[in-house]
Amino acid sequence: MYPPSAYPSFRPVLRILPRLQLVEIAILIGVSRVGAWFLNKVINDENAYFAIMVAILTAAGVIATYINLPGIVGTFLAGLAVHKMLNVVIVVS
Repeated sequence: MYPPSAYPSFRPVLRILPRLQLVEIAILIGVSRVGAWFLNKVINDENAYFAIMVAILTAAGVIATYINLPGIVGTFLAGLAVHKMLNVVIVVS
């Protein structure tokens, strides 16, 4: 048997869960709405479209890093939001 101090603690996970939920909601809802609005404004300019997409992914990665998560987690969530956003932009256009 391991001594009690050798078992992993779930306290760090419990501390980060509320922040993770807030960031998840902000990225999935906020990015998809704001991003769709920006992308509708530059639908005909491919360079601006690409720049906005990269900015969205970068911002989500930085936000995830700010709450001590790997940046790839925020970028993944932004990718989900971008996929949702592309469906909105294509249908509206």
